[in-house]
Amino acid sequence: MNRKALTALLLVIAMLLTGCSFRLDPPARQHPSRATRPTAAPTEPTEAPEAPDLSDYSDLVDYGDIAYERPDEKALQAQIEATTAMFSDGSSNAEILAALEALEASYDTFSTMSSVAYLEYCKNLSDTYYETEYNLLEKENSDLRASMEELYIAAAQSDDKAYWEQAYFGEGSLDFYLTHRIYTNEAFVALAQQETDLVTAYMNLQDSPTVVIDGKEQDFQALTEQYADDYEMLYGEIYPAYYEKYNAEAGKIYIDLIKLRRRMAQVAGYDSYQDYMYEFYYERDYTPAMARDYIAALCDTIAPLFPAVSASVGYASYREMDMDEVTRALNQTLYQMDEEFYRYFHVMQNFHLWDSATSSSKMPGSFETYLSAYDEPFVYISPEGTEADYMTLTHEFGHFVDSMHSEGEQSCIDTAEIFSQGLEFLSLFYSDLPEDTVSRLRKLKLQDTYYIFLFQAAYADFEDRVYQLSDKELTLDAINDTYEAVMRDYGQYVSGMDWYNTMSWIDINHFFSAPFYVISYCTSADVALQLYQMEADKTHDGLDIYRMLLDAASEDDFLQLLEACNLQSPFASDRAQELADYFSTCFDD
Repeated sequence: MNRKALTALLLVIAMLLTGCSFRLDPPARQHPSRATRPTAAPTEPTEAPEAPDLSDYSDLVDYGDIAYERPDEKALQAQIEATTAMFSDGSSNAEILAALEALEASYDTFSTMSSVAYLEYCKNLSDTYYETEYNLLEKENSDLRASMEELYIAAAQSDDKAYWEQAYFGEGSLDFYLTHRIYTNEAFVALAQQETDLVTAYMNLQDSPTVVIDGKEQDFQALTEQYADDYEMLYGEIYPAYYEKYNAEAGKIYIDLIKLRRRMAQVAGYDSYQDYMYEFYYERDYTPAMARDYIAALCDTIAPLFPAVSASVGYASYREMDMDEVTRALNQTLYQMDEEFYRYFHVMQNFHLWDSATSSSKMPGSFETYLSAYDEPFVYISPEGTEADYMTLTHEFGHFVDSMHSEGEQSCIDTAEIFSQGLEFLSLFYSDLPEDTVSRLRKLKLQDTYYIFLFQAAYADFEDRVYQLSDKELTLDAINDTYEAVMRDYGQYVSGMDWYNTMSWIDINHFFSAPFYVISYCTSADVALQLYQMEADKTHDGLDIYRMLLDAASEDDFLQLLEACNLQSPFASDRAQELADYFSTCFDD
């Protein structure tokens, strides 16, 4: 059992999910419809490798056998309060340690049930039962965080503070609670509850959106599929109608969230919401100012390459590929790549620790979460039926590998994304897909990585600019104008497509549910790209460093980890230019 996992109670449960970003492609780069998209070249039948021995995992529980049961929040509250009292009632350290471990187990149950409710809700956004359960547990978690903070304060103020940091909480982890109160601040808790309601309201907008076309209200998703090849209808009527309708609704939610989050930061004792998120929430070892300089450097060096990158790759796209093919291909890849990873892949399948079903009612996107009561991760994917699903599954499986290898010990978010993006890159050196397919996937992956730097830097820039607007300046028009300015700065402005240039920011879930997260995609993509370059230069070097990162990730902060593994820091003064030079070489043809 991971003792440090107890600190997870201080995070919003939804943020325990390792989410992965999606964006709307500009019209010029829209993938062909499935009706016209080419089918991937057939592969020669490959004998299935021998299934690994999973006897060491016999204690794992099949996800299908995990029954959702609403946890007893009042009993958990009482357990937290009783354990807190032990720090001052003369209880021995051994007794307190036993109580902390019992409390950790109880919270594992609570957090796991929350994760299950969220997973089932994501599988079917129309399921009001799990929506209600998830929202209820989010609200209860606010009260639990307050009680848990009292426990940390009691431990920090105890005569044996140094012992408790060494024996349980982690060195230096209690100092914060000597000077700060977050969840025991009634004003903060009230604001956090309002934040949860607003995020849920945004998620509900994604449930079966509709638009009015030809005077009739129609299903938006069905229309985009029906008119996938009719660009005039798609971009001239359907998308404009969608964004005109939902930009206003999502915009109001976003404005309320920003104002709310500013107040949360203030009552938590921070000068800005960015400072609060970077230092307290994400526990990053770099600052908003460092990120701002990094983003500016990417804008100056990466953005100007966009026309050349687009022209080089042209209209190459991911071809059709169903999930059975995707699963077989990744299984073969992992067999060639790493024995441990191969076993984990079979653990994921055999214990049904993933969901890749196709459904119009599923929440778009993909993520991995950890079911701490059972010490097992879970992968969620909403597939699109193309080779992109191979990359998506590989990405999320990278998170699965990290969680299995570390037994749930959470890495910082920048490090966690190395394992997802890094595995995507490395897998392409071990795939048995046809050579021309692998070559195309490598080029598309490099293009996608370029887009990560381009778009995620743009999104991070947009967030930074919007949060600098005063409450008086914070209007829907101002937000839309800011997005348009960012699109121009990053070379993404599309003439005649105002709905795209000004309103499509509402599609970025992270702005609503995971603010100031997206910069981590850039920092981790940088490291993942370094692994790719190593693997390309000398066989297995990248994979060897990947394994080294896995072993050290739970012990070191992001920048410390890079230094320990002799990797380049994304924040080095000339790093952005080095990236630009490399991409120029990759797409020079």
